[in-house]
Amino acid sequence: MSGRYSYLINGHLDGCLSSEEEFELNTWLKADEAHIVLFVESVQLHNRLREVVRPQMAIAPRNGRDNSTYPNTWGGGMRKKLVYAACVCLAFALFLGIYLIPTSRSAASELEKLIEKSTLRIDRTYVIRNLDEEPESEQENRPPIDQAKLYVRYPDQFVLERKQTDDKLFVTGCDGMRSWSAPPNRTVRVSKDLSRFRGGVPGNQQGIPFVDLQKDLQKIKEAYNLKLLAKNTKGWLGLHAEKKSQEYRGPAEVDLWYDSKTGLVYQMIFNGLPRARGGPRSVSVDLVELKQLPPDFFHHESHHESNRKVVEDD
Repeated sequence: MSGRYSYLINGHLDGCLSSEEEFELNTWLKADEAHIVLFVESVQLHNRLREVVRPQMAIAPRNGRDNSTYPNTWGGGMRKKLVYAACVCLAFALFLGIYLIPTSRSAASELEKLIEKSTLRIDRTYVIRNLDEEPESEQENRPPIDQAKLYVRYPDQFVLERKQTDDKLFVTGCDGMRSWSAPPNRTVRVSKDLSRFRGGVPGNQQGIPFVDLQKDLQKIKEAYNLKLLAKNTKGWLGLHAEKKSQEYRGPAEVDLWYDSKTGLVYQMIFNGLPRARGGPRSVSVDLVELKQLPPDFFHHESHHESNRKVVEDD
């Protein structure tokens, strides 16, 4: 057993692990039965478990006679086996009662941390990928979302760049005061309704566009059941959210992969997106860059020629 997991076991028994460390130990235990055996052997040496086991070690007199009158068949190796078996039972009880039950509570606390840390002041750039097996069919005014770029600035500014089959960019966005749509070679439309042109952003049609991350995480807290996922190969923690009821708007499932220390969400996966207007059922939104963009980047004027016609929709 590595020093890391020895530290986690001892820290758990001393009650001094963080929720992330508890989850790490939980994941390690569930990964292999041999890990549970190692856990048992470590627990045997710990004072707390020895205090629980000690009553099991006492052997009651039989038929009113002292145990010393019997051969020592219950001593030595037999006693060690019984104590070990008791430890195994107790360890499994600890495993089931301590590790498996608090998972939802830990997931809720992790989501709270993400909400607290979601007001990142640096601009983020994401790439959106279609996870469905079949490719999207391009529709008028609705180019494919696969390989689109999403730029986000806290709290509610965004630019979504989608590429048409002719490689021309169809750009929509919001500068915090007005939303806008700038299709190639056509009229630019502007609206005071900040959600007017969010239709292309994954999850928007069902109420979770993840442009204002803090508000959208609050929606997940209210409308979804939560479950922690084990760390992936990149060391990110995962949070799985499944919608409680069809009464709530939002994708059927959302997976968030994030750095627990910084609260930075590196990947969002949406499953069960609406298909009434076409588009994929499942997409991923992957963080590719943290970089401060020009001050006027989220204004429509930065994304089309100056001589383009602009129309107010309001």
